[in-house]
Amino acid sequence: MDTILTYFDNMFLALPATEAVQKAREELLSMAQERYLDLKEEGRTENEAVGTVIEEFGNIEELADELGVKTIASDPQERYLMKEDAERYFAANEKADRCLGFGIFLLFVSPVLLIFLGCLNTGDRPIVSPAIYGCLGAPFLLVFLAAGLSLVFYSSFIRKPWKEMKQQRFRMDGIAKRYVEECYEEQQKFFAFHIMIALSLLVIGVIPPIIMGVQFANVPPAVRGIAVDIFMVLYGISIYSFIRAGMSQKRLKIIRGQGRFGRKRKKM
Repeated sequence: MDTILTYFDNMFLALPATEAVQKAREELLSMAQERYLDLKEEGRTENEAVGTVIEEFGNIEELADELGVKTIASDPQERYLMKEDAERYFAANEKADRCLGFGIFLLFVSPVLLIFLGCLNTGDRPIVSPAIYGCLGAPFLLVFLAAGLSLVFYSSFIRKPWKEMKQQRFRMDGIAKRYVEECYEEQQKFFAFHIMIALSLLVIGVIPPIIMGVQFANVPPAVRGIAVDIFMVLYGISIYSFIRAGMSQKRLKIIRGQGRFGRKRKKM
């Protein structure tokens, strides 16, 4: 039965999405399903029943003539998306989102060790020597910067095969549409969760610097460094959450043709 539904979804992609066409699709699909059940009751195998139904109901040209419409000509700028295409699109972009978010997180927290050691290297009696400050802090900074930039560039490389989807016109069969809508419902929960985490960390992250500023004279240098580092780490995590939430929202808008992405396609 799923094979018949998929076949009809693909077949009707060649017809304009008018009310008359949609009504004809529902009626024809209902008749095809009834015919399929009759064939099964007669003792036909699954493959025989499906093949007979497709043979009897699968002439799109005759259907177009009866409805008085023309099939949609192939368009080099138009793309047909199956469920498998949508799955690959989501998987690739989710991986790219993680790489981008973690890369920016590494860039944001790259100076934490340098800041901490710098606080220990101040005052009349520095806790660490300038040699330790330079030999540990600087390499840590450079390694994190290199790793962060690499992940940011790698995320762009992952998205590259799907870049044209922002401009392309495309249509999906019924199974792909249902899958995308299910992903959209799940994404709303994902979006709310990550935004909540990001906002919470933004509020919590500012507390240590405020306390340190109020009690600056009484706070040891090591504690000052830890307070600043906590601030940067929490803000780095909040940025990661904002990126994951925002990019997940964006890819759903692209594939569903919402907002500015839908307007761009209509202008083409």
